[in-house]
Amino acid sequence: MPQVRNEIYDNNGLVRVEFIEVDEPTAEELVAQKEAELLALYAELKALKGE
Repeated sequence: MPQVRNEIYDNNGLVRVEFIEVDEPTAEELVAQKEAELLALYAELKALKGE
């Protein structure tokens, strides 16, 4: 799982570094999202062409 590095500073400099795990979409979720974007774009193109 990917992590985000968060550096905490005060007036004297670096105090501590935190690593926060972040959720990453699965390959299937990315494919579904891209398919939805493509279908929306296709529908928009058809509308612009007057089909």
